[in-house]
Amino acid sequence: MIPTKKKRQHSEDDTCIEFVKIVQTFQNLTSNKFVFFHIPNEISANNNPIFGAKLKRMGKLAGVPDYCFLWNKSVGFIEFKAKKGVLSEAQKTFKENMENLDIKFAIAYTSNDGVYILKEWGLLTNINI
Repeated sequence: MIPTKKKRQHSEDDTCIEFVKIVQTFQNLTSNKFVFFHIPNEISANNNPIFGAKLKRMGKLAGVPDYCFLWNKSVGFIEFKAKKGVLSEAQKTFKENMENLDIKFAIAYTSNDGVYILKEWGLLTNINI
């Protein structure tokens, strides 16, 4: 019997890259202007504990979501998770802090989830995906 290749799982990173491509494509087509950026917390101490400790001293905060969106005196965060992913304790704390400050926080499992969230926030209008 010939072994079959396992189909590669769609990773959280793949989902984020797909989401960014969609947002960048439509960002300038909407009348609601916004700025967004990725917060790469995952690189802190993966291979270098000294660098990770330095980032922590510089203010790196555990639990900060993947993306921050800024628009019209508003802020929103989106955390992407793999299909069955759950928030870590640090992420739950960050989410609770944002809710207490009346700042938008959402979890997305697919790139389309992310787009839907931006539509709910009024950032991607008149876009059908």
